[in-house]
Amino acid sequence: MYRRPHRALSSLFAAEPLRFGVFDAAFAKIGLAAALIPASDIAFRIQNSYTEFGCNANGIFAVHHFGPGVLTGEPMRPISSQPTLVDQVVEAIVSEIADGTLASNARLIQDELARAYGVSRQPVQQALLLLRNHGLVREAPGRGLIVSPLDVEFVRNLYQIRTMLDGLAARMAAQKGAERARKEGWERVARGFSAAEGGSLTEQIIADMEFHAFVGELSGNPLIGETTRAHWPYLRRVMGEVLRGDEGMRRAVWNEHAAILDAIIASDGDRADKLSQEHVSRTADLTVARLKSRDEASREERRRFVRSR
Repeated sequence: MYRRPHRALSSLFAAEPLRFGVFDAAFAKIGLAAALIPASDIAFRIQNSYTEFGCNANGIFAVHHFGPGVLTGEPMRPISSQPTLVDQVVEAIVSEIADGTLASNARLIQDELARAYGVSRQPVQQALLLLRNHGLVREAPGRGLIVSPLDVEFVRNLYQIRTMLDGLAARMAAQKGAERARKEGWERVARGFSAAEGGSLTEQIIADMEFHAFVGELSGNPLIGETTRAHWPYLRRVMGEVLRGDEGMRRAVWNEHAAILDAIIASDGDRADKLSQEHVSRTADLTVARLKSRDEASREERRRFVRSR
């Protein structure tokens, strides 16, 4: 194992201010010496007789109990990319909300969901808490958790942000990713058309998500995808609302995706930006109009019920 003579913490922080500055207070309290392990794939670790603090080159911070106080440089244990059981339950619930199996205001009973998915209550409980944070489920007095009705104002606000981000992603993709778009893009569009013609609603939504994620990758700016990632569960719900029972819309979406891809391949950033913004805005307008119509119909039904009593 590679080792170097120990250096004071102050000199280590001076050498690596960005990597270690955030942990300065924690390390200063320990008061140990440290050494710099000069390899990008080696963890920087400080150990005392109780605790090991580690930060690898990707900024992953770890704390482990350890033995006598020495400094070592060891590879951080890889983090599994496999979806956890909670992730799988989240995916199952989101898919059923998006395809209408779990409708608005449907009760979400943990025991029933656990039996349906063949898991214990714990991952279901954790999944529902995550989905509550995403706005897909909410508390209802006397009913527990239910599927949240779509909020027209939130949908409008969400699509305003997405319109600008998708336009930016397409513009940058045309500037930086035209060659990769030419090599890989048409296969993705073909899968989308195939899903639109005969696939399930879940397959259609996944194909749509993958296309937009691909454009985001081509842009070369990971912050675009990171900014929208937290809202994708809710966007999937909205996309299900748009695509459900509308075959014409399914094909129209992929005609628009094909036009966006063509502009990216042609390195025409202005056109790619314009087409992307129009694509998202059109979807937003259609969705908001449908939701308003549905809300008005629901209010009228309640008024008729009250008048009939």
